[in-house]
Amino acid sequence: MGEIIKKFGAITIAESDIDFELNKPHAKGGLNSVHIQSNKMRIEMDEKEFLKLSLTILEAEKKLKRLKGL
Repeated sequence: MGEIIKKFGAITIAESDIDFELNKPHAKGGLNSVHIQSNKMRIEMDEKEFLKLSLTILEAEKKLKRLKGL
């Protein structure tokens, strides 16, 4: 695990606190990594993967609202 650059978010889902952290890359010249973690799970991805995931979630929200007429 890399060194934390910044904690940039925290949410609670199903009574579990989930933290979002930006970490230094594992290798010189690599991308920073993002950790999404709680005391029960941990997901790690690079910044590019995190951006793709975030955009996919936002697009899904837009589609759901459109389908539901919201």
